Amino acid sequence: MKKVPCLFKRCEIIEEGYYFFAAKPELLDDDEEFTRLFLFDSQDVNCKWRRIDIPGFEVADICTLKKGPESKRSYVAVSKNGHVFYTWPGGELTEKIDGAGLDGSGAVYGYVDSILEVSNKLHACGGGGQIYRRNESGWNDIAGSLRVETPLITQPLSVNLPVVGDVISAIDGYSLVDMYAAGLKGIYHFDGVQWRLCHSSTDGIINHVNCTSDGIVWACGYNGAILRGDFKVGFTDVGGYDTDVIFTKIVKLKNEIFLASSDGLFTFNIEEGAKKIKKIPRIKDCEDVSSDGKSVLCVSRKKIYLLANGLWNELKHPDNS
Repeated sequence: MKKVPCLFKRCEIIEEGYYFFAAKPELLDDDEEFTRLFLFDSQDVNCKWRRIDIPGFEVADICTLKKGPESKRSYVAVSKNGHVFYTWPGGELTEKIDGAGLDGSGAVYGYVDSILEVSNKLHACGGGGQIYRRNESGWNDIAGSLRVETPLITQPLSVNLPVVGDVISAIDGYSLVDMYAAGLKGIYHFDGVQWRLCHSSTDGIINHVNCTSDGIVWACGYNGAILRGDFKVGFTDVGGYDTDVIFTKIVKLKNEIFLASSDGLFTFNIEEGAKKIKKIPRIKDCEDVSSDGKSVLCVSRKKIYLLANGLWNELKHPDNS
């Protein structure tokens, strides 16, 4: 098969030695919607890399679903326009989140930004305060009052200031009645009935939220924001690294925090505090980062890096090497 260099967008650790990636061929125009998924299996002696092409699909995010279609573990990608693609050994399926994206009819809310499994149910979120849950009956809106239709502007803004919904860029949770969402206005908590904005020491835009196994919720965003807390005590910004840095994702490995940014991958030891943050020199830009509690996987635009057993190594992709 001919080599076609690709640009990585998302990465996910499925399990040790088994990784999931979303990318786009480098030669395609930016406005051409196309996604190339890769599955890497270090145990496969015949073919470690498997490729799946999805034309007309601009990926927003990926995740793993423990029990998907046919009750099999599935690898899931969601497009900006709310199309959800599932693949599993022996099968594929695509469905649409009704109301999501800009390619449908009726009310317009905006693009989808993220997808994640919580308690074996898929959740997706995005612009206009969109938050959906995939139940047995299909995709259902659970955003409540957060979801606001994008208004049609018919008068000058100075006369008619529109009401717009928040952009929900990420979600996570400990259960279906204990979930968090990151947005322009801060961090929201869901108790199974409604979403409430949490108290926070910063009013900056939040890009990502991570519910870690020790019960501490971490979040990150604009102006170098690094927050920790929960809905009970609120969130405190423990950062202060650089007001110009925008952190896009936050993950935890043992006692270390890792933060993705277009400026690279940053890390700090929790006991030393976020003010001791440092940049990992070899990683010049970081599109996405994932952790399973044992290792850290991250992608720059053209390279893949893996932290395992305390050492960073590059995972060579055959099309980019």
